[in-house]
Amino acid sequence: MQNVKYILVIFLFTTLCILGLAVHTPAIESENNLSLGYNAYKDGNFEKAAEYLESAKKDDSVLSDYAVYYLGEAYLSLHRFDEALGTFKTCAKYYAKSPLTPSALERIGDVYIAKGDITNSIDSYKNFLKKYPNNPQTPSVIYKLVSTLVSHNRYDDAIPFIKKLLTEFPQTYGDGSFASQILSAEITKLNADEFYTRAKALLKARNYEAAVQEIKEYLFDGSPWFPYEASHERNDKLRLLLGQAFYQGRYFKKANEAFKEIFANTDDNKIREESLLWIARAYIKLKDFNSAKNMLEALIITYTESDLKGEAIYRLAMIAKDDGDTNLAVTLFTQLLTENSAYVYKDDALWQMGWIHYTNGHLEESINALKALENSSLKMRSLYWQGKIAYLLGKYHEAKNLFKAATDNFPPSYYSAIGRKALENLDNEAYFIPAAFFSNKTQTKQAKADNSLPIQRAQKLLKLGLNNLALKELAYIDQRQNPLEVSSLYKEAGDFYHSYLTARGQIYNPAALPLYLLAFPEAYKETVEIIAGKLKIDPFLIYAIMMQESEFDMTAVSRAGAIGLLQIMPITGKMIAQGLSHASFQGDDLLEPAINIYFGAWYLKTLITKFKGNLPLAIAAYNAGPNAVDEWLKKWNRNDMDEFIENIPYQETRKYVEKVLGYYEAYKTIYSTSQPAIRNSQSAQNFD
Repeated sequence: MQNVKYILVIFLFTTLCILGLAVHTPAIESENNLSLGYNAYKDGNFEKAAEYLESAKKDDSVLSDYAVYYLGEAYLSLHRFDEALGTFKTCAKYYAKSPLTPSALERIGDVYIAKGDITNSIDSYKNFLKKYPNNPQTPSVIYKLVSTLVSHNRYDDAIPFIKKLLTEFPQTYGDGSFASQILSAEITKLNADEFYTRAKALLKARNYEAAVQEIKEYLFDGSPWFPYEASHERNDKLRLLLGQAFYQGRYFKKANEAFKEIFANTDDNKIREESLLWIARAYIKLKDFNSAKNMLEALIITYTESDLKGEAIYRLAMIAKDDGDTNLAVTLFTQLLTENSAYVYKDDALWQMGWIHYTNGHLEESINALKALENSSLKMRSLYWQGKIAYLLGKYHEAKNLFKAATDNFPPSYYSAIGRKALENLDNEAYFIPAAFFSNKTQTKQAKADNSLPIQRAQKLLKLGLNNLALKELAYIDQRQNPLEVSSLYKEAGDFYHSYLTARGQIYNPAALPLYLLAFPEAYKETVEIIAGKLKIDPFLIYAIMMQESEFDMTAVSRAGAIGLLQIMPITGKMIAQGLSHASFQGDDLLEPAINIYFGAWYLKTLITKFKGNLPLAIAAYNAGPNAVDEWLKKWNRNDMDEFIENIPYQETRKYVEKVLGYYEAYKTIYSTSQPAIRNSQSAQNFD
């Protein structure tokens, strides 16, 4: 079968073999009774599994809970219900802190169902819900409980659990199939508050289309698939949520219409005020800035004491700035800072004022505004641009000190990287980050092995090749106790996503180099290096984009539908497949790491070629598309790439470029301290 997935996997595997590179797999000990029993269970050989696991629960005290639990599963599969029940009860009673205990408690209820003991099954499921109200298994247990109650005509007992499932877990069993199976409109009804909770949960889960459909049915089209208490009263709270669902789903025109209807008809002054701001936001998304300006001015004039006034002023100032009315923009930013110095947009307002002064040639005013940001989250950005302005003013010693302050940062960021480049241009010599930033007195302490029982258990499971069970164990470990060890074990289990998250949460504390190597992982190293070599791209650049796009989660799917490690849209994947002459491509192929990395790297290479090796432009095009970058180049030439990046009109893309370039510099710096690194033309000089 000529499927692109198999073609690419075979290509990569063959290339790896030719080059003599072995894919990393953890060292596996000789199988013991636990591994033999677990593997027999997974293969469906339940008699053999029970035999091995009976022995395993006696000969390995460290992992005996795993042996006991899967022995119960084997017994259940063999319909040996009494033995299964006793085994699961043993697991729940004697291994209270085991990651398998919730599953054992759920299984107790299941076994009672199989035995026909309805009373004990109901009590068991309720016991689970009392102990684990928010466990990942909770909706499954509620569903089983409701099904059992309804099937035995205990409707009154079922009602609160039905409502809990419908309102709190709409993404699991709270859909039409659930309703049609176990309830009818005569059994229970959702009141307006309960329905609102359900709709909010759908929005939180980013299921905007479902939220829109259900709210519209509730408000306008009669009863949806689930029952509710009909009300003839106007529900503006729910109408506002409908507008937000349209907005979050990127249906901005429909959102605007919904908010306008609320503004025109609601009697609730607070909702009216909020809808006015939402109208302005929708107009901005629709690029109707004049209408947005009118709405924002109306809000500021009408609701002088509103909590939303600050955002209205900020958005009005940004419209003025984009229109070229810089005097009005500065006036509005000043008003914002004067009236509400603690406002959430304070730092960005200061930056915008500094940038306006800079672009207008008012350098002293610019540097004064930027100084106010030195203790903010924009510190590095402020220091770099203060240094650049000081240089333009001929204050070379001051510029050098400011660039030095921006550069002394670990891990390196975009601004520390371009600060280092500016410093090297001033001194005409290379500047190196002091080793103290990534190798310090805490190294011995951080690297010390953790001999705690949970760590030992995870280590043993990995040595037995039971990676899935090791991941269960790691999910229950307090990662704060030893992030280095936990992250390393996640990596060994092949879970780069959780390895990265664990390490990344700790690197801004004093940490040793090994933790930085995990926070900036060479994920899918062999695959990346083969593809990077074929396409002549620095592997570290691929890692940097992978980190920003998916945080190394190969199953990631964005709200817009981008898929996998390098977040490729299916339509883009199809275009890439055509470029690579792979006619059998399907969108789901992008969930295969080798394919996703190859396609993403190939597309990145085409952008690097298109923009003549200019990395910032290529990276911006990867995020916003090459056509957008071409338009920006017509407005701002590339003579000063620092200024070009700051002027990118899409805030998301500007931050994207800065983060990717920063991660790229961090990779090069971190790995240059630990091992020889392959380099090519993609490096700091390509920021120009």
